[in-house]
Amino acid sequence: NDIGIESSIFIAGSPEGGKSTLISSIFDKNTINVSSSTLLLDYTYRHNNRTKGLNSLKDTLHIWELANGVMFKEFLKIPINEHNINNAVAIIVLDLTKPENIIDEYQEIIEIINTRIDSILKNLEKRGSRRPKALTLYSWKKYGNSNPDKEFIHPTIIPSIIVGSKYDKFKNMESYFVCKILRYLAHINGSSLIFYNPNDESMSQKVYKKNEKIKINK
Repeated sequence: NDIGIESSIFIAGSPEGGKSTLISSIFDKNTINVSSSTLLLDYTYRHNNRTKGLNSLKDTLHIWELANGVMFKEFLKIPINEHNINNAVAIIVLDLTKPENIIDEYQEIIEIINTRIDSILKNLEKRGSRRPKALTLYSWKKYGNSNPDKEFIHPTIIPSIIVGSKYDKFKNMESYFVCKILRYLAHINGSSLIFYNPNDESMSQKVYKKNEKIKINK
């Protein structure tokens, strides 16, 4: 019998960058803004009916929001583990109104993610699992063997999305250089790039649909 698919996404990024608002807007169309900050780790989930009827298939999406800080590395072990690494997606939210912090925030988060994933893959390899090789090959699939930037690219093993938040305020600023930086970071790390306005529900749904597309392609 077919069973529903379980997937996990975890969201991290800039303090007060709109992470909680992004999650809330996925679940509640009337949610415009969430002012409370995540202390350490928040969890919620969403069911999607893939088929209709009495025996309908339900896919489950687990959503974890992690706050930056000294415990980030430890708490990352919860949403990313060897049981869900095949169906995990990372969303990194960066506050566009504070461009001076974007590179440092992104690099810190992506390095911790990659360290966690490397640890999982090494443990799987020790037990003879073929998943590490398969996941690595998949992460390079979008680039191909003849990509001229191959020596500079280090794609994340799990799919990742960079979300540039507060786009409504950012678009009135000097944005060209920041956009080029984000496009570069997305390119060398194999990430998708989306610009997001917390006050625009349709943009929140685009982030959710992008995650759905990644899972389907995977």
